[in-house]
Amino acid sequence: MRRWAWLERDGAAFLNNLEMLSRRGGQGVMAVLKANAYGHGALWAARLAAGAGAAAIAVATADEALSLRQAGIALPILVLGSVPKEAVPDLVRAKVALSVHQSGQVSDLAQAVSPGETLGVHLMVDTGMHRLGVAPDEAATVAAALHAEPGLRLEGLYTHLATADSDEGAANAQLRRFSLAVAKVVPRPPLVHALNSAGILRLRCEVANLVRPGIALYGLSPFGEGTPPEGLRPVLRLFARAVQVHRLAAGDGVGYGFSYVADRPVQVAVLPLGYADGYPRQVGGKAEVLWRGKRHPIVGRVSMDMLAVALPADHPVEVGDLFTLIGQDGNEQIFADQLAALAGTIGYDLVCGLGQRLEFSD
Repeated sequence: MRRWAWLERDGAAFLNNLEMLSRRGGQGVMAVLKANAYGHGALWAARLAAGAGAAAIAVATADEALSLRQAGIALPILVLGSVPKEAVPDLVRAKVALSVHQSGQVSDLAQAVSPGETLGVHLMVDTGMHRLGVAPDEAATVAAALHAEPGLRLEGLYTHLATADSDEGAANAQLRRFSLAVAKVVPRPPLVHALNSAGILRLRCEVANLVRPGIALYGLSPFGEGTPPEGLRPVLRLFARAVQVHRLAAGDGVGYGFSYVADRPVQVAVLPLGYADGYPRQVGGKAEVLWRGKRHPIVGRVSMDMLAVALPADHPVEVGDLFTLIGQDGNEQIFADQLAALAGTIGYDLVCGLGQRLEFSD
């Protein structure tokens, strides 16, 4: 290890979450591994998902898909986002499926596929989120146009829910629109998927045969709660070791601007990570870390490469002592969602940013 700040990930927790979501959804799983598996490592997660029997993988970009193929991942891969026409030939050769979001893509994709080759596609239906997708009443027409192109193979239909985490009524209205659209597509493609993490935990989609979990695979809450939903286990942990320890007297300050000034004798342990590592700058003076099974406050500002933790003056602490920033120590636990809330953001944002410089110990 080249640094005294690192991430760890729990493969057993990931597998537990995948199995629980599959059982809860009652369908096969398309594991969403975009954004480097939400900061957890796409190749690591892809290998686990493949070994556990996942039906497919979803990513956001062409590069994400190609990197998994080049690493030997053989599972079906779907690119959820838009792809420039010039990138299509590489994806055809890698046998990666693309999303069709609008009718104009049909001819563009057909022209990008060489004679004798075939590109798998999933047609996305916009049932109310109004980002990407064809209107429900256009789905059958676009599907027919896809079926008419010999170089294109319609493998799936899908939609994305805007409010499964906050408004079940609106989400169910989206699912009803999707079901009506699916019924009009003849022949129906083999894969139909709609439920994201929140949808799996709260809703049903009878016309689908795959669920498409993202954040819940990693044991974070899709509902903005501080702790994971029942049955899910956090996958990621964040640790650091003290690189220096200071003894402060009352009146001594810490860090830029002296935003923390000791009001009594205290020890301060300096940990070698900061906002350049994705640890939120906004939590200085708010967040806590775990040391020897107890909570202790971060004091002063979180800087680019370092942060400081206040410890009682009479507790023996040494350079090299272990601190837990996300994870469990004894009976205490700090969840990524809790830290994100202190920073005024969501767990998705936090975990996606932690891998910028931090490495996984495994």
